[in-house]
Amino acid sequence: NSQQKDSYPKTENNLLLNNLKPCHWIDNNNIEISNENIYITEKKLIKTSVQETKSMYPAISDDSTILYKSIKDINTKLCVGDIIYYNKTSANCTNLPVDIQVLHRIIDSDVDREGIFYTLKCDNNKYVDNCKVRIKDIKMVVVGIIY
Repeated sequence: NSQQKDSYPKTENNLLLNNLKPCHWIDNNNIEISNENIYITEKKLIKTSVQETKSMYPAISDDSTILYKSIKDINTKLCVGDIIYYNKTSANCTNLPVDIQVLHRIIDSDVDREGIFYTLKCDNNKYVDNCKVRIKDIKMVVVGIIY
């Protein structure tokens, strides 16, 4: 629906994300097309919709359906470009008065004395999250977006 999409903020912030490529999470052999149906035979997928925040526009709009995999079901490291659902807490983020769950994109990874951490950013904002997000903070990774 183009009228609905036109209501989203127009921003240059998402230009920073053009070179970020998420991991390949679903093998092409697990996608079948038959007559008028598409089947994804990947195990342990979670389907949900998102809250209307516009923070991940244009990649995710409020009428998108999201396919996730639990971080418990992933045996590999995450990629810069992956979109994750994580706990944003006062323990991993500075200046955060409350704990919330957030859907943002990984824009960098690094290592410190505690191990690997990820830097995140919503697509529709010029500021990065002021957090060091670790695997223990991450609930799920987006493996598909249906528009």
